[in-house]
Amino acid sequence: MSNSSNDFAQTFSEFQLQINETLKSVFAPRLPESLYHPISYLFEGGGKRLRPILTMIAAGAVGGDPKAALPSGVAMEILHNFTLVHDDIMDKSPIRRGRETIHKRWNESTAILSGDVMLGIAYHLLLVTTDKMENFPKILTSFYSWSHRSV
Repeated sequence: MSNSSNDFAQTFSEFQLQINETLKSVFAPRLPESLYHPISYLFEGGGKRLRPILTMIAAGAVGGDPKAALPSGVAMEILHNFTLVHDDIMDKSPIRRGRETIHKRWNESTAILSGDVMLGIAYHLLLVTTDKMENFPKILTSFYSWSHRSV
């Protein structure tokens, strides 16, 4: 394997770790537990975290600080997982990433409310971390457009 492949693999792993740590801190035990525990369960199930990794890589590619793009990337990951929670309900999917879906493990009402909380947190995270950026209107418009795509 070449040095550039090793460098990319290391960067990918480092970004993935930062993303997972940020997700843990965002969804650290909060009340009511009946609402937040299912969200923590969902993110503990893993995932490649490609959306936030690509966000960080893109920021670095255009001369920005990948770490500064971390909150935006995590917001996108939360938004994506919100759509998966609701999609699982609509499709009546019992399994996601080899684990019971939220609506199967708890119930549909809990899954819907947990998903809704995730949507709110995603927007909050995006707004408080990008509102001073020059491209804030474009970022918010893109985020909004992506959040309203069909699941």
